[in-house]
Amino acid sequence: MENVITNNNEHLSLNTNERHYGLDLLRIICMVMVLFRHVSHYAYQAGIIADGSPDFYIRLITNGFSNFLVNCFILISAFFLVGQKFKLSRIFKLQLIVSFWLIISAIILFSINPPQGFTWEYLIPFFPVTLNAIWFYTCYVAMCLVSPLLNLAIRHMNKNIHLLTCILLSVLAILINNILGFTNNFSFGNGHSFPWFIVLYFIGAYLKLYINSKNIKMWFLIVIYLLSCGLLIGDWFLLNYLKGIPGFFAEYVNPDHPFDYNSIFTLVSSISIFLIFYKIKVRNKTCQKAIKFMAPHMFAIYILDRDNIRNLQCDFAFQKIVSKIPSPITQVMIVIIMLFILRVLLDVCRSFLFKLFESRKWYNNFIKKLDSFPYRVIDRLNFKEKTI
Repeated sequence: MENVITNNNEHLSLNTNERHYGLDLLRIICMVMVLFRHVSHYAYQAGIIADGSPDFYIRLITNGFSNFLVNCFILISAFFLVGQKFKLSRIFKLQLIVSFWLIISAIILFSINPPQGFTWEYLIPFFPVTLNAIWFYTCYVAMCLVSPLLNLAIRHMNKNIHLLTCILLSVLAILINNILGFTNNFSFGNGHSFPWFIVLYFIGAYLKLYINSKNIKMWFLIVIYLLSCGLLIGDWFLLNYLKGIPGFFAEYVNPDHPFDYNSIFTLVSSISIFLIFYKIKVRNKTCQKAIKFMAPHMFAIYILDRDNIRNLQCDFAFQKIVSKIPSPITQVMIVIIMLFILRVLLDVCRSFLFKLFESRKWYNNFIKKLDSFPYRVIDRLNFKEKTI
């Protein structure tokens, strides 16, 4: 299917059904780094990785060079959503996956430690967005719901206006986060927020519509990526140094700001690594099959990484499986590999289970009605407006 967007005097043809293995590979890498961040944090909190040890700095540097992970997920989503027809079924299908794994997680947790009386945990599997059980999912659903309005705005922008919008929104988010970070009057949530996802949506759309990656040298993107990550880590060391100086800096400087998803260095590294993987063409058939097999299960890996269920898994893995391995960072890597493989296999089973009803006629009819519902409402509202 060809989706055509006309921006004033510019005509762009977008083939959105074509699979891009480079971006799928980036999704997989991002999810592995999510696991590294969470598992290594568990190891740090548990005292397995000592503060100031070589493993501590390996963790710090690895996090610095992978801080693009959340931003890249949204850039990839925006890349494929821009110009697409809005489908409510996308959110519905994600909700089914989220509810399924949250119910399974709740059963496991409640069987180990039964709650006393009623708890909101009972309702989380059914209302994960309203109860904000998973911050990323909540912000992502909100972004998807407003994507038709964002696409409408983008459709009426030319290249220069779109670029100016991306710059202004990015500067606003970065300014509020890094310069006015000690105030609560404005909040981009250090990148953990719906407004920041909107900024990334506009940037992802611009990358798709106007950036020709063939005109950008790979070595240039790699240099920009390495430089921005290096500056991010250097900024962390500088802010920690300033934090130790008595006075204004000690009170207001936050050394963790460079690791916020809406910091300048994180944004630059995110865009550069996105373009690097966009330029990568995976032509090996075996690699294509492996990527195609794993990529659809990355979302479930994240859902299964909620704090309570992850801590349960890490408790068992670090105490029963890798405790005798002398290197803490090696322990972390082994646990990550185990969790990644286990969760992929679990979600493969889930997908087989879901196919039992996804192939049914009644389900497909429901999906069609669900997708047509917003348009039927709009048509009815337009009809009422004309009759007034």
